Amino acid sequence: MAYQRPKTYPNGRPIPASLPALYQPADNAGVPAMQYCGNCKFYRAGYCSLFNAQVKFDYWCAKWQGESYE
Repeated sequence: MAYQRPKTYPNGRPIPASLPALYQPADNAGVPAMQYCGNCKFYRAGYCSLFNAQVKFDYWCAKWQGESYE
């Protein structure tokens, strides 16, 4: 069964609707090792510039991209 993103975080705060269906805790099964919002190129201080939303450091989505150092 595919992951179904809930509408709220475990603490009851709403998850922004602009985030994709695969936005989930980075420690979930199937999430690539060492990929999480906190080390994604779109993340800046709790904010995802790709989805224009507040995100959690230790969450992940399929649009994750590492920083480019070229």
